[in-house]
Amino acid sequence: MVRYAAEASLDLVRAIGIAPHGLALTLPVAPEAQRTIDDWLRRSGLGARPVVACLPSGTWPTKTWPAERFAAAMDGLHPDADIVWIWGPGEEPLARACRGRMRNPATLAPATSWQELAALIARCALLVSNDSGPKHLAVALGVPTVTVFGPTHPGAWQPPAGPHAAIEAPDLDCLHCNETVCPLPGDRYLRCMRDVTAEMVIEACRARLRERAGSVA
Repeated sequence: MVRYAAEASLDLVRAIGIAPHGLALTLPVAPEAQRTIDDWLRRSGLGARPVVACLPSGTWPTKTWPAERFAAAMDGLHPDADIVWIWGPGEEPLARACRGRMRNPATLAPATSWQELAALIARCALLVSNDSGPKHLAVALGVPTVTVFGPTHPGAWQPPAGPHAAIEAPDLDCLHCNETVCPLPGDRYLRCMRDVTAEMVIEACRARLRERAGSVA
């Protein structure tokens, strides 16, 4: 049985006789980091519309959705929100390439510390990403997420509740293989990523944005 990673980690707490206090993740963000990001948002002309952060990178090749799909999905969301491409060490070229593939304007995030990245995500209406560390930052900050899954299992890495969507390729028997390099040949190669369409992600994003708009109305 697949268990949410946070729940499995609490077994260590239970083993030493301490009662856990639930699965909620929290992350305090330093005021200085908040000020830095708020200043950048103002200088970038962002804030009048919802902001969607998009992280196209991933730690494994097998759990990285193609850059052109990310760009197409963010183009599809442009009528609904302003797009900010976020990135970490060594990932700026990919974020720039994704922005460059878009027909509509979008913004490249600045280099950030971990706290500044959290402050930026906290100011967003939604994070779109592969299964990655910043996705868990968003969960801890209460920001809705749309995550593309393939070799990793949403049951382990997706919160069991909350405004979060897991997107997977339909009808594949090789999902959740946990392989860092796809071993399948020919047309089966990386189908877990290639069979996820931009339209699937756009639909999930719009649903999260509608839910968030309704909750703050």
